[in-house]
Parts: sequence; C-alpha cells; structure tokens
Amino acid sequence: SFLLTLIALAIFSLVSYETWFIRLFFIWVLLHAVTQSFGELVLGALFNQGFGWVLAYLYFDDTEKMVIVVAILLAMVAAGMILSRYLLLTGNIYFNTLSKSNRISFFRAQFLFPFLIGTGILILLKQPLKNSFELFVECLMLLVLLPANLWASFSLDLFFDEEPRKARIRWVWIAAALLAIVIFRIFFWTGVRLF
Repeated sequence: SFLLTLIALAIFSLVSYETWFIRLFFIWVLLHAVTQSFGELVLGALFNQGFGWVLAYLYFDDTEKMVIVVAILLAMVAAGMILSRYLLLTGNIYFNTLSKSNRISFFRAQFLFPFLIGTGILILLKQPLKNSFELFVECLMLLVLLPANLWASFSLDLFFDEEPRKARIRWVWIAAALLAIVIFRIFFWTGVRLF
C-alpha cells in the first residue's frame, strides 16, 4: 500500500494541472493507499490485527505501540493538509476558478460525500459482516479528508484557465461501477474455493 501511495502520488503530480477526469481515479487511489498503509498500522497496533502482528512479533511493548499510533495519526492529519492542494486542483476538471464561494461545497461534493457513499456501499457489499477491521481501517480516511477540508477553507483562490468547462455526470462510468458491484457480489456471494 505504501508503494502504491508513492506511485499514485508521482502519477498525480505529473498530471495535476491537466483537465482529464481520469485524474480522479489516481487521487482516489492515493487516498485509499494512504489510508490502507497508515490506517492498517494504527488499528493493527491497537488491536493486534493485520500489521499489528508484525509489531507483536517484534516484541514492542504498549508504550512503543502508543508512540507509533500517535505518530501515525499525526502523519495522517499532516498528509491531509499536504494533499489539500492536490485535492483542490481536481477542480479544474469542472471549473475555471475555485473561489471562497464554491471551494468548500466543491470539496465536500468531490470527496466527503463520495467517501460516505462509497463506505456505505462497502458495508452493504460485505454483508454479513464477519470482520469489521477492514471497514474501521477504511473509516480512518476521515483523518485525511477532514484536515484537508479544513485546510482547503483557508487556501487562496485558484484560477485555472479560460477554456469553458461544464460540470456533468458521466453516466457510462457510473453504469460500469454499478455493473462491477453486481458482478463482485455475484462472484463472491458464496466465497472463493481454493481447492
């Protein structure tokens, strides 16, 4: 997950000023990779699951685990503040300017609401819920998104170019996502047999 974080960050950095909507894929890969790599460390250290077993086999005591947890939580908040500008740069897909009047509503519509809806879909997909650890890790994305939202509210106005743009819903991608969800649910309904 950490390598995926670096790869997605490198790719998005290269195309951050382009207007391709496919950049949203890379920014969400980046957000999920950050959450998985750091969130797994936090909850694993707290509950001895996932990556927490690595710390257990290294014979870390509770104090060392708490230091790791606090350091990683602070790193996730700092990552949210640092990524805030990248998240706002995706506004050039839809707008010529991100000003004080539309910046926060854009941020919520682009990131916070999709996160909540996506997490809800994941919860529904994983019913009956046997292991909630993964969903708790996924919910830690709020430690990145909320500081990014706060930092975005204090950022300067962003002026892109004069080429006219229009916000529109791409129904083809929504249909493809819904089809993927249905196929996922049908294929994994009874589990995967190895033998």
